[in-house]
Amino acid sequence: MGEQEVTGNMGGYPAAGAIKENWRWFMGLGIALVLVGTVAVAVPAPFTLAITLVLGWVFIVAGAAQFIHAFKSKGWKDVFWSALVGVVYCLAGAMVLAHPIFSALSLTLLLACALLADGGVRAVMAFRMRAHKGWTWVLFSAGISILLGLMILGEWPSTAAWVLGVMVGISLIFNGWSMIMIASAARNSK
Repeated sequence: MGEQEVTGNMGGYPAAGAIKENWRWFMGLGIALVLVGTVAVAVPAPFTLAITLVLGWVFIVAGAAQFIHAFKSKGWKDVFWSALVGVVYCLAGAMVLAHPIFSALSLTLLLACALLADGGVRAVMAFRMRAHKGWTWVLFSAGISILLGLMILGEWPSTAAWVLGVMVGISLIFNGWSMIMIASAARNSK
């Protein structure tokens, strides 16, 4: 099947066929992101705490897995160092769980950096898919992520109690809408 057949009337964007074929998944993901984002904006403090606590548990689970792996791998020469990495992850997770407010401060700073990186990557992705209808929504989403990252950096640390919930929520809402717009364009193409 040639590229023109796959992409149909969607401007020759190589992934357009996959988007058109799976537009329902894109739409469902977009709707889910908008809903979760709305909840995060409506109740930001619990969402901020939830993000922090989940990260703590992720560190603990990853550390435990690393520790077990260190002793399960037969012939592994660096058992001590591998086990030490597992212990460090577990300790980091325990510290996050023991000090969620301090962790939220750190995560807020990390979020600012992540949003700036996300915006940059989405901008590149948007320009790469210019031939596809709805690409400007991806670019708009990139701009929002960059703006949010800059806002966090400007207000840190005073807003760390609620900023994770609000900013992640807003980012999820706009990312969700970009997925909805891409899915709509794919569904309506011939």
